[in-house]
Amino acid sequence: MSSRLELGLRVFALVASVSLLTQIDAQTKWIKRVDLTMQPRLWPILALVLMVVSALAMCVVGFRKLRSNQVQSALPERSLLLEWWLPLEYSLWFLAYVYVVGLAGYLLATLGFMLVLTYRAGFREKRWFGWAVVVGLTVVLSFRTALQVRLPSGQLYEFLPPGFRNFMITYF
Repeated sequence: MSSRLELGLRVFALVASVSLLTQIDAQTKWIKRVDLTMQPRLWPILALVLMVVSALAMCVVGFRKLRSNQVQSALPERSLLLEWWLPLEYSLWFLAYVYVVGLAGYLLATLGFMLVLTYRAGFREKRWFGWAVVVGLTVVLSFRTALQVRLPSGQLYEFLPPGFRNFMITYF
């Protein structure tokens, strides 16, 4: 039974990755007279092709296992479902993070999610929360201040005094 479940999850991964690849024209552009590495479509299409090839290889291995009657799975069904759920859970955390960046700003969202995910990963001692804040500040200072990556400012910044608001929007 768990061998069939595993195969079903592999087929789901293949169908999901192929469906994402078929949508590439609607989601990205190919700009004429722009260097290949600067094309907006290049990296997404490479990632999706790699996903399709990997999922296809997983399906082939799964079908071979099923045909050779290797019904024993290394994991019980519950563990297998949990193993597939964890990447989806962190994808949902990322979507929530992107949403919160628009509300609270990059600095507060990054620090908040670093702390929450540190707790979620099981690190409950104060020193790990301290390190989470240090890593979060390093990420924010690297991207916003040093590299000057432009991200949407948070709606929370609108409540700050004008001079401080401009500073926060520019650097944090």
